[in-house]
This record gives sequence, structure tokens and C-alpha cells, in this order.
Amino acid sequence: MTRSLSFPLFRLCGPSQPLRSRRRGLLPVLLLSLLLQACIGAPVRPDPAAPLPTLSPAALDTVHRSRQIVHAAFGEREAALQCVLDIDAARITVIGLNPTGQRLFSLVSDSSGNKLEQSPLIAAPIPPERFLADLQLVYWPLAAWQAATTGSGWVVSEPVPGTRRLKYRERLIAEVHYAGSDPWRGRFWLSNFQFGYSLAVEAEPLQ
Repeated sequence: MTRSLSFPLFRLCGPSQPLRSRRRGLLPVLLLSLLLQACIGAPVRPDPAAPLPTLSPAALDTVHRSRQIVHAAFGEREAALQCVLDIDAARITVIGLNPTGQRLFSLVSDSSGNKLEQSPLIAAPIPPERFLADLQLVYWPLAAWQAATTGSGWVVSEPVPGTRRLKYRERLIAEVHYAGSDPWRGRFWLSNFQFGYSLAVEAEPLQ
């Protein structure tokens, strides 16, 4: 059973705040929104013809609850957010928060598909398929990826310890570098060359 996740929601504006204060409070969220739109809306290369397979939660073969501090970069633009992952054999739940604790989005993926809820202050969400693909590329077992991509043109490999690569017909699409042997505890870096963004993530397990 997936544990329920509860987070404080901080109001960015309200009747008791002056107009100037409300405008200042909205700026960080609007800047993050612009960055996320840039990351998801300006691919530097055409999409591959075949979609990347999505792996099931059960393919992870373990239960995890983790907090991720994420630094995203697109060109010279940067933003920070934190995500809480709750994964079991039935579903993947992702909660995205800005640095002050404002909830940006909630994403649930299970056998029925993906369900995304977003803050009205965010003009465009991270597409769930792409966000899930990043998470799964980092965490799901190499054997599960190899079984899912056989004959598809996609290849996931680990050419050297601490590095995982995603290719489509010999073209490098994304690469992950792990700082340690346990990606659920410590740092990793993901570069997506297809869409032109990078993520630096510090992860820690939650009890």
C-alpha cells in the first residue's frame, strides 16, 4: 500500500499581504515556470520515431520513499526544486515542491496511466512521460531496461561503472553519472541531449 504524503502548502499571496509583497512572492514561481517551459518546449533535436518504453513500478522490484533536491539547468537558466518519490509495486507517486515548500505538482502513475495535478501558478507542467523516463532511467534495473527495449531501437547500457547511457539507433539521447554505488542515497547527474537540459540531484531515503 502506498503511504499518503502530506506537505505544507504556503500561500504566495492573500488578503493580508500588500500588493507589492504579493508580486515579490510570485516572482520565484514565475521564474521556475519559465525555466520548466524552456526545458520542455525547446528540443534541440527531433524526437526519435519510436517512443521510449515506460517500465512498470513492479519492474523496480523494491519499495522506495525518497527525497530529491533537484537543480535543473537549461542553457544559462537554473532553478531548484525538491521532489518526494513514493514507489511500490503498484504505483509511482511524485510530489514536486519549490524551495519554500509550495506544491508545484503531484504525479501518480499506475496501471491506469498517469494522473497529473499542478499548481495554477505554473503555466506548463513537466510532461509526465518525460519526467518518469528520467526517473526510470536513473533507478530501474539495467536488466529491466534491456528486456523492455529489445528490438525497439533504444539501448540502455552501462559502459563503465557509475555511468548509464540511453541511445536511440546509436545516437546518444541521455547520460547519467552516479557519485556512489547507491543512487537512492547521494548524488547523481543526468544530461538530456535530446531536449537540452541537465539535472543535478541529491537523494536521501525517507522513513
